[in-house]
Amino acid sequence: MDFRDFYKMPTLEFVPQWFNGYSFVIFEFFSAIVLMLIAAYSYKCYKFTDNIKNKRLATAFFLMGLGFISKISTNIIIHYTFVETINFGFFNFIVSTVKSSDILFTIGYFFYRLLILFGLYVFYLAISDSKENILFMTYFIIITTIFSSFAHYVFHMTVLILAGTITGLYYKNYLKKKTKRIMLIFTSFLLITIAQAFFIFSIGKHNIYVVSEIIQLTGFILLLYTFIKTIGKNAKKKQNRNNK
Repeated sequence: MDFRDFYKMPTLEFVPQWFNGYSFVIFEFFSAIVLMLIAAYSYKCYKFTDNIKNKRLATAFFLMGLGFISKISTNIIIHYTFVETINFGFFNFIVSTVKSSDILFTIGYFFYRLLILFGLYVFYLAISDSKENILFMTYFIIITTIFSSFAHYVFHMTVLILAGTITGLYYKNYLKKKTKRIMLIFTSFLLITIAQAFFIFSIGKHNIYVVSEIIQLTGFILLLYTFIKTIGKNAKKKQNRNNK
């Protein structure tokens, strides 16, 4: 078996033909845009409140946004045109085929997975009082990312665990405070967690992969909506204080 067989792109194996190419990139593009917008709104929250937690949340979403940008860039640039001339008797045929670069794919997806996992971990640190060994978690994330190159479901299982842990923290917080904002964030991460479960079982099941992308993007959009509402409330509070 060729070693490169381990590095096949999941988007080419597990999604339907109509979802390949630009259709696939569009989903990832919107995910990246939404995450970057959340990062921007989180940073605005930090400016309004001077709460270091919001700055860490902005960092977390920025890392995840960069992760999706890395994935988009990889899917666009790994394909290149290979032109060759075939001699057939007195005739020369010029054949143009599209090939992919295994090295670029491996590097691009490595950084995509690494940034997503680090982003989720930074988010977890921001909302929890955990004082876990950051060095150990960094090692764990890097090792997980490396193994994900051989089995993509390892990445989604790790995201499921991290997102599921965040979901559990927000659920406990919601039971205490019963606010709409916490409920929306809980629902957002619940959708993201569910999406990872779908991704894990999407091998060979094209429709499941599409559903996974839709659920995940819905979770991101709901998060963006929540942060926009939060910014609006913080802006009104600051304006009322200035008017007094």
